[in-house]
Amino acid sequence: MLNSLVELARQTSRDSRREMMHSLSQLFVDGAEKHTSREVELFGDVLGSLLVHVDMADRQALSELICHLTNTPHPLALKLANDDAPVASPILEFSPVLTVSDLFGIAGIASQKHLQAIARRQEIIEPVTEVIVGRGEMLTLTTVVSNLTARFSLRAINQIGSRAMIDPLLGDALSLRRDLPVETARRIVGALSPEARKRVERMLHQNGGLVTDLLGKAMRVIDTARRDPASQKRDPRQVLKDIKSGYRNLDDALDELLAQQRTNELIALLASLCNLPEVHVNNVFHRVNVNGIGIVCRSLGLGDATFRRLCAMRCDRLRLPMTQTDQMVREYQAITLDTAIKTLDYQRRMSGMPAQRQSAIR
Repeated sequence: MLNSLVELARQTSRDSRREMMHSLSQLFVDGAEKHTSREVELFGDVLGSLLVHVDMADRQALSELICHLTNTPHPLALKLANDDAPVASPILEFSPVLTVSDLFGIAGIASQKHLQAIARRQEIIEPVTEVIVGRGEMLTLTTVVSNLTARFSLRAINQIGSRAMIDPLLGDALSLRRDLPVETARRIVGALSPEARKRVERMLHQNGGLVTDLLGKAMRVIDTARRDPASQKRDPRQVLKDIKSGYRNLDDALDELLAQQRTNELIALLASLCNLPEVHVNNVFHRVNVNGIGIVCRSLGLGDATFRRLCAMRCDRLRLPMTQTDQMVREYQAITLDTAIKTLDYQRRMSGMPAQRQSAIR
C-alpha cells in the first residue's frame, strides 16, 4: 500500500497529489501506534515532498490531523511549523515532537500569529517565553500571560509588568497569575483596572510578610511550597504504584493532574494502568470522537465527574465548544465495563501487549 502511494506521489496532476496527501496522512494516523521507525520515516519523506505541491487548505488539514501525534516525523513537523500561520499554528500549539530549540528558533523569526500559537502551548519554559515577550505585540503578550502553565524569567515578567501599565487587558491577565512576583505587583498595582487592582492588592496583603530576595525569586516557588510540595514533585511511578495497591484513588490522582494541566503525565498514567502503548492513549485522547478515550477510562472504572473534567480539558485542547462535554459524558455512560475490557484486550493483542490481569481500578 505504501509503495503504491509513493509511486502516486511522482505523478504531476495536482488532484492526484492532493488525493495522495489525504490518503497517506489518513493511513499514517490510523496506524500510528503500529508503524515501524522506517515506515514513519517514509511517511515523513513522502508527505514532506508533497507539501510544496498542495494548497494551504490541504497543508492546514494535514497539520490539524497529525499535530497531537507523538511519532510525527520531526522533519515534517518542522516544515509545517515554519509554514504560513494557519498551517503552522496546530503544530506549534500542540505537537509533542517539537523541541525547546525548535520553538526558540521559530519564535525568534516568526510572525505574531506564529508567536500566539506557541504562546498557547502547554508548559512552555523561560527561554521560549522570553523570546515571545521580547518580540510580542500586545495580543501576543496577553495570550502568553493568560497561559497559566507558561513559565517566565524575572526579566520577562518585569517587561510584561511595564507594558501592563499601559494596557488594561494585559494587566488583567497578569493579575490572574499566581506566580506574579511581589515587587512587580507593587510596581504595577496603581495602573491596573479596578478589578485587577483588587486581585493584586489581595495577593499583596496575603503575602505581605514574604521577603523577595535579591535574585527576584518568583512567587511560584513560595506558592507551590505552601499548597503541597509533594504533589508538584510526586514521582509518576509512585502514583502508579499507589493506585495499583489501592493506597490512592484513581479519580483523585487524575483530578490532580487535570487541575495542574499535566496532560502528558495523565496520558502516560492511563497507558500504564491499561497496559497499552502510550502513543495509542495519546491518539484517542486527542480524537474528537470520545469512544476511544471513553473505553480506556471505563475499563479503569473512572467516575463520571472526573471524566467530565477530562472532557473539558479535551474540548479546550481540541478547540471544541465546552457544551459538548455533556454529550461526551452521556456517551461515556453508555459504555459498559464488559465492552471496554473486551475492546482493550483486542487492542492489546493487535499491538503485541500482554493481556491485562486486572480489568478495573477500584
